[in-house]
Amino acid sequence: MAWYEKNNLKTFGGGLTPEQANTPLIVTLKDGTKVGFIGFNELCPCAECADKAVGANRYQREKAQKVIEKMRKELKADVIFVGVQFGEVDSYAPTPAQTQISYDLLDFGADVVYGSQAHQIQQIEFRQGKAIFHGLGNFLFDQMHRIGVRQAYFLHHYFHKGKLIQSVPVFTFMSEKRKPTLASLAEIAQMKQVAYLDKQLYKW
Repeated sequence: MAWYEKNNLKTFGGGLTPEQANTPLIVTLKDGTKVGFIGFNELCPCAECADKAVGANRYQREKAQKVIEKMRKELKADVIFVGVQFGEVDSYAPTPAQTQISYDLLDFGADVVYGSQAHQIQQIEFRQGKAIFHGLGNFLFDQMHRIGVRQAYFLHHYFHKGKLIQSVPVFTFMSEKRKPTLASLAEIAQMKQVAYLDKQLYKW
């Protein structure tokens, strides 16, 4: 944490104390838009959560609701991103527990929810006009043993007058040299086929 501070790198989702781990990051863009970030861990199988001391911010429903409401009302965040380290699952579909947590976070006031845990991409979903990116996949990792772990994407977000107007996935594919590369058109098509499902994207 001292190294991050020394190098002026902002952090969220973890800290030296439970309070620091649950402290949101607020970034002000050039046009004055305030973008808020908070992160959680659904599970902590290696005791890595900051329950009493240093660690990650454990997800607890009531705590999540309070901090998101604080970000909106007290910290005046215009747009709120919530990242969750869910339990690992070898599936393009999110787990029921993962989905429920994401729905709750949107109901609490998050504008975008994304899963950082999946070692492969997962489905993209819209709920009440808000986006859930269930799993971004591996960006920097050494897994190569199946197609799912080589697929990934990061996101370009576009803001206008204090609002998030578009989130565009940029698809990547892990090369044979274990380096992330921009995905080819064929690789993109393959990922869209499993990540873009009509039943998840078009809910009336």
